[in-house]
Amino acid sequence: MAYLAGVKKEDLRSLCEDIGLTVTSKMSFIAIRDLIINDTNYDEEFTREHLKSIIQNRKSDYEQRMKEIESERAFELEKLRLSRQLLMGWVWRNLLLRSKSYFRNSNHKRMTLASS
Repeated sequence: MAYLAGVKKEDLRSLCEDIGLTVTSKMSFIAIRDLIINDTNYDEEFTREHLKSIIQNRKSDYEQRMKEIESERAFELEKLRLSRQLLMGWVWRNLLLRSKSYFRNSNHKRMTLASS
């Protein structure tokens, strides 16, 4: 029974579902634990191993979800970087075009003034 110490309530709920015990939403951790232990079909070794499996699956699912979230964040970050590069390219292009136009117009005005 010491294997039940430190176990999450959600893991005990999953265990109960798997072995066919009915758990209500209002039941406390202790009530769920007692329900498992006092079941006529209770087998400590089976329960311990099945609970380990439930915990491993939950942790594995959590790690997988964290990897997915990290991947999504990396993708979004890369999209932002590319958008920024594209925007900066447009800005520089427009600046160059404007500066060429400015200098062309300045030279034209100088030439017009010089010929007068």
